[in-house]
Amino acid sequence: MLGGSCILLAVATISRSHLLAFVFIVLSGVGAYGPMGAFWAIPTETLPSRIVGSVWGSSTPSVTSCLLAPLIVGHLNKETGHFLSGFAYLALLP
Repeated sequence: MLGGSCILLAVATISRSHLLAFVFIVLSGVGAYGPMGAFWAIPTETLPSRIVGSVWGSSTPSVTSCLLAPLIVGHLNKETGHFLSGFAYLALLP
């Protein structure tokens, strides 16, 4: 909830202060990614050490979403002249 609220506050304040909007965007990242530390600690505490690496490897995002997405978005922007099709592609990624 913190992340979403901060994004809404950033949108509401961007016309008044770019710095304040930036602060809200940074805080939205804290709200979105703050709990990840505890989440990623769970496998190392609960699973045997011989299988933790393969569990982490299977839970990371796919190659398409990490490596190829920026290239595909750039290509779609070049072809269409705007980012709408690229962002639509990103919205469809799992």
